[in-house]
Order: sequence, then structure tokens, then C-alpha cells
Amino acid sequence: MELLTLLLIILGGLVPAAASWSVGHLLLRRQQMSGVLKFAAGAALLSTLIFLLAQAGLAERYTFYGLALLALAPTYKELKIQWRTPLTALALLYLVYVLPPEIQADAMHYHLAIPQQMLETGFLSDHPGFYEVLPQGLEMLFAFAMAIGGPPAAKLLHFIFFLATLPLIYALAVRLELPEWCAPTASLLYFAAPVCAISGTSGYNDAAEVFFLLAAVLLAEEFPLIAGLAAGFCYAIKISGLIIIPPALLFYVWRRDWIKLCWFAAGASLMIAPWMIRAFVLTGNPMAPLFNRFFPNPYFYIFSEQNMSRWLRTYGTVKLWETPLEVTIRGARLEGLIGPAFLAIPIAFLAMKQRAGRILLTFAALLLPLWLMNVGARFLMPALPFIALAIVLVLPKRIAWTLAIAQAILCLPPVLNFWTDEHAWRLRGFPIAAALRLESDEDYLKTASPDYNIGRAVNKATPPDARILDMAGLPTLYTSREAVSASLSAEGYRLNEVIHAAMNTSKGVLYELTASWPQTQVRALRIVQHDAHPHPWSMNEIQLLNGETAIAPESSWELDASPNAWEAPRALDRNLLTPWSTREAAQDGMYFQINFGKLIPTTGLVVTSLASERSMNAEIQSQDGNGEWHKLTVFASATPREGVNLRPTAGKSIKKAGVQFIAVPFTDEIGRSFKENTSDWNMDLAAEVEGLYLFHLR
Repeated sequence: MELLTLLLIILGGLVPAAASWSVGHLLLRRQQMSGVLKFAAGAALLSTLIFLLAQAGLAERYTFYGLALLALAPTYKELKIQWRTPLTALALLYLVYVLPPEIQADAMHYHLAIPQQMLETGFLSDHPGFYEVLPQGLEMLFAFAMAIGGPPAAKLLHFIFFLATLPLIYALAVRLELPEWCAPTASLLYFAAPVCAISGTSGYNDAAEVFFLLAAVLLAEEFPLIAGLAAGFCYAIKISGLIIIPPALLFYVWRRDWIKLCWFAAGASLMIAPWMIRAFVLTGNPMAPLFNRFFPNPYFYIFSEQNMSRWLRTYGTVKLWETPLEVTIRGARLEGLIGPAFLAIPIAFLAMKQRAGRILLTFAALLLPLWLMNVGARFLMPALPFIALAIVLVLPKRIAWTLAIAQAILCLPPVLNFWTDEHAWRLRGFPIAAALRLESDEDYLKTASPDYNIGRAVNKATPPDARILDMAGLPTLYTSREAVSASLSAEGYRLNEVIHAAMNTSKGVLYELTASWPQTQVRALRIVQHDAHPHPWSMNEIQLLNGETAIAPESSWELDASPNAWEAPRALDRNLLTPWSTREAAQDGMYFQINFGKLIPTTGLVVTSLASERSMNAEIQSQDGNGEWHKLTVFASATPREGVNLRPTAGKSIKKAGVQFIAVPFTDEIGRSFKENTSDWNMDLAAEVEGLYLFHLR
């Protein structure tokens, strides 16, 4: 059985790769281009075909079996790569890490979880969550691999793209007429980099993005349509891959080659359009989950995107001057390292004296914004082949080989233990028993991945149709339950907000802001903000008054707001835990409006808000029977509300939203509060495993 499992994994990785190769050779059999570039084109087209099958609900396992037979039917030539000894040795070593079950975070959370869900249902998920609306071009190919050999087969397929990058580095060196030893030494610098090794041997997508980016560069001059396919597929792999499109278009404009520009644009559009259309249909934003300022929608908040963007530019506390050492030799704070050889980057600027060096450094500079937007080490991967070639170009042959061999030796997993940070993201151990299935997958996962144990515990403690508010980062690959992320979707953010609002029951957390005026017949009321500050403007509840009488909201009232009109009803739902908020920094002129549809008498209103809003500089305007707007008044007083225990209401509100369970870490203040006050929160402890609590809402 173990031998059969291993065989299926190998087949699962090889069959989609071979099918991509076959499709590329079949369609481009008359084109004089290298086989590996035809492989790139075939993979991009095969991924798009799988996407279309998923939209039709046909992306099930048996579909992929049939697709394999059809795609492999044409005759194709064998891929021949001239491996240098160090690269061969590293490739064999890396296989030991490729073949075991997946244990890396992002792969478990979405890269492999999404295709697994697709195989179960036949459809891509239509849930407008952060990961679900991202382009998933590589995940379509992962689904093909997983249909045959499960998650490890997807890892093997990604590793094949990692390996196939090496002949492209060779081809680029030849195209630039570099000395023959530049290609193998630069390839070794890239292939041995620890962050490339762990990403390229996992179910991630970074190594594949580098492969298609290099393919686009090599194809651009002679085969613009295929170059467009490869460049567009960079976007289909990862939104950041869009960065290659504008420089390519400018290249054709600079050369005044309008025909090639059109062919390139057509190829890129073919790869990009399906994912943008899907995102637009799901959210109203073709670039979702990003660029929400330009495409406002109810599914992703501008303020959340801005906070995430700020964090990714520094990873919390990393200063710009610290990044060279963090990204080359330390590796803990920037989630990986590229190896000590890349401390030689400054000498690469000497390559500016040569035409080839200027071209290489230009490409590296064009790709640098990818890293500046997210300073994690793996976001340097697209630029590394160009940087590596520029470094070795200015070195004598012996020194270049010495640098490359030193990088390979120092970056071996056992050697890394002696000199890099113990928390650096890198390959660990030597899981040969798991790779050869001498150790069962379950036994390996139990010891290698706490997330696997969490997944098993969650599955055991919850029914199959359970919906979980995920405040802990559940491994969805091993958790066959629907998880609503508390930080990566508007729905999860709102539910998380309910819990945080109910945490503090003391006086002064909430304030009542009061405004009054002589009785006036109004058709509509508007609260207009006149402050600008870096935090969102919010109102938990609005109560209208006519004398001493509270005016009950009516279903006929029309609510409007700028921005975030979608959530306007939350300010009049009589629930203090569900505020309306701008969800972006407050600006002068933002407003909240109630249209009554008829004239009604009013004398004032009370806004309940957080303490941070107690000095809100806003005015109340009214619309008369003629449709004219007039200033009524401003808020006259702000009074702290007495403390009130909203925890039972919070639990009920979350359950009303369709969530039955909450997962939260032991170390989180919320988790401790849940554990100590289960009755207050209207919940029970369902499971406790690997630093995580799972609570069941009553």
C-alpha cells in the first residue's frame, strides 16, 4: 500500500507536467522554440481549461483522469536538461522534502485547500473570502495533481516548475552571451537559497511564478503571443505577477512594434481576464481582494487592506537598514532567507559596465517593487535569477564557482542549524522515512505538524456542516469544515468586532452623544463628519427622538452612507455590538443619512459610540418637504454609559450569523476570557489541542 501511495504521488506530479508539455508541443509544434518554453505555454493553457471546467462544476477527479488521457495522447519529445553535479545532488536532496505530506502554513491554509475543496464539489468556491477570490492559476494544476496523488503530488508538480527554471536561466545567459560558466553558478546561487528551497518543495506558488516570468522574458522578442500567455499567467498565479505586464508593453512601444504589442496584450488578456471577471462577479472588484479604494465593495475593507499593506512593508518592526542581514543570513523576522552569497549584491552594480549587466539589473530593478510591497524573503525570488547572473558576471570564474559551492554547502538543511536563526523559515530535518512511506502519513504529520493535530481535533469535535469563526488560522487542508477568517474577510472582521466590543464591560467604553433642536418636520436627516483623522468613523447605534419619545425605526426608511452604505442598517438594528463604520480613515464630508419617505416630527437624536468618538466634530442636517437641506445643530454633550455585560448578546449575535464554533489560541486574551466565562459568552469548550481552544456556541 505504501509503495502504491508513493507511485500515485509521483504520477500525480508528473502527469500534469507531462500533459502541459504535451499540450504545448501539440499547439506549438511548428514554432522554433525550446521545449521548456512550450511547456510553459501548455501549462498556462491547461490551467485555463481547468478553470473553465471548474466554472461548469466539472472539476472532479474522474474529469482529470480523462483529461490526462486526452492531453497525453499526442507524441512529445523528452525534456533534456544538462544538470551540473551540484544541482543534481541538490535536486535529489530536495525530493526528500517534496514527497512527504504537506506541513507548510500557506499551503495548508489555501494553496492546497482550495483545489481539494474543488475536487470534492466540482466547483471553485464562490465564497468571497480573501484567499477564495485570489487568482488561482497554479491551484488549477494542483487540482490535477491532487486528483491522482493527493497533496504531495501538488508539491511535486511545483517542484518540477522549480527545476524547470534552471534551463531558463541557462537560456537567458546564452541569450545575453554570458560566459558559459555564468549559468550554472547563478543557477546554484538561486537553487540553493533556503527560501527558494522550502517554497519550491512545498505547495506554494513562488517558484512557479519565477518560472513563468523568465519564460515571458525569453519569449518576448520572437513570440509575443506566447510571451503574453506566460506573463498573464504570472498574474493568474499571484496578483503581484501583474508587475511584468507594463514593462513588457513599454518595451514594444519603445520599439514601435505595434503588431507584437497587440499579440502580447491578447495573450496576457487571455490569462488575466478569467480571474478578473470571476473576482468582479463575486465582489464587484476585478482586483479583489486588493485595490478596494478604487472598487468599493461590501466584502473587503479599505482600512483592513491599508493595515495589511503597512504591516507587509515592515513585517511589524523590521527597519529598512536591518533587511540586508535579515533577508540573507538571519531569516526569522522576514520569513526566510536567501543565503549569505547574496550579501555580494553590491558588487553586482559593477555589471553596469556591460550591456548584459545593465539588462539584468534593469529586470531586477523592475521586480524590486514586489519585495518593497512585501519584504518577506520569498518575494525576492522573482529578482534572484537576474541578481545572481549579475553577481557572477563580474566575478572571475574560480571565485564565482567558489561562491556558488559555498552557498550550496552553507544552505544545506543540517548546516543551516549552525549559523542561522532557529526560527527561520527553512527546510528542517531529513524526512526520508516519510518520503519513502516507511513511516505512515498520519504518524509523520502527528509529529511534524501541530496544525494536523488541530485539524483532526476540529473534525472530531464538530459536525460536517459546522461553520467556524477562525481566530487561530486553522489548517483548512486538514480541516474539512467551513472556516470564516476573523481577519481576511468583511464578515469575519465584523464577527471579530462583536467579540472585541463585548470584552470590556466597564463604564466609559461607550458614550452617548446627544443633539437636540426645536421640533421640526423633516423628510431626511444626515450626520456629516467634519473631522479628518487616521481612524475610521463609527456609530454603534442611532436613536431618534420626538420630545421624550423614542422613534422606532421603520422598514420603509431608506438608509445611505458615504462611504460603506452597505452596512448602514447596522446603526439602527438596536444592537450595540454591530456598529456602522466608514471602514477607512475619517474625512471631512463623510456622512450617514436616513430618508423617512415622508415628513415626521423630530426633536433630537442620541448616537451611541465608542469612547474614541466622544469629541466627534459632526453636524446634523435636515431635509425639508421641498427637498432643501439645512443645518439643524451639532452634538452638544457626550456622556459615558454605565457598564453593561454584552457577552451573552455577542454569543447570540455570532450564532445568528450562522457560526456555531469559534477557534481561538490559548495565549489570546479573548481565548482566556471565553475559557473563564463560558456561561457569560453563552458557549461551551468543545476541544483543546495544540495551543488552541474550540468553543461551541449554545
